[in-house]
Amino acid sequence: LRRGAFDPFEGYHLAQPVGYANGIGILAVLGALLALGPTLSGGSRAARAAAAASVPLLLEALAFTGSNASFAALGAGILATAACARSPLAVLRAVGLLAVPTLPLLWLAHWSRYAVADHPRTGGGILLAAGLAAAALAAAVPVVEPRLRAVGRPRPVVPLLVAAAVAAVAVAVALGGSTQPRRSYYHVAWHELTAHPLLGSGAGTFARFWRGSGLAAHYWGALNAHSLYVDTLAELGPL
Repeated sequence: LRRGAFDPFEGYHLAQPVGYANGIGILAVLGALLALGPTLSGGSRAARAAAAASVPLLLEALAFTGSNASFAALGAGILATAACARSPLAVLRAVGLLAVPTLPLLWLAHWSRYAVADHPRTGGGILLAAGLAAAALAAAVPVVEPRLRAVGRPRPVVPLLVAAAVAAVAVAVALGGSTQPRRSYYHVAWHELTAHPLLGSGAGTFARFWRGSGLAAHYWGALNAHSLYVDTLAELGPL
């Protein structure tokens, strides 16, 4: 299998058909989280097996996007899903079982440098075969998980999961702001906020501040700060 053409902005990261690697990343995360429902209680055995089998493939795609914040969002989503579930421990058990075939696949995707190097260490055919093998193993999770279920639900689990989810979101923000050009987006948004600390500078005005910063020559144009919360704070103020 061949990779897509090199893109000046995305490089070899998986960005199609959406056109944006982070967009593919968050779609993969949403798909993996939604698959937990059918995996645990999705009706027929075939439907549950198919849902579980999709998780390794979706997360392999996530690995090819280079979207660090999407990985952190995955952690937050798992914890939030468990906290809202009727049986949080059942969700965590399913996640643990799905991790058995998925983590080696993620390691292989990272080691291959398939999404970052001109000459990756392995080809797409091997990565596809590894993904299909991981999916086949994951398909057995709906059969294995019920045998590990414990009776009852310890009540302290839910608040701990909520606290962990909040921490994961904080990590996602930190990861998102640790790399360029997002770090520069946040920097400009902060100056926009300090210039208009009460009511912001107006909806849709980040692009004007970005042009004025002179950074567009290095990191292209930007219409927003690439964080809904940071952008809203800068443009509309704290209220």
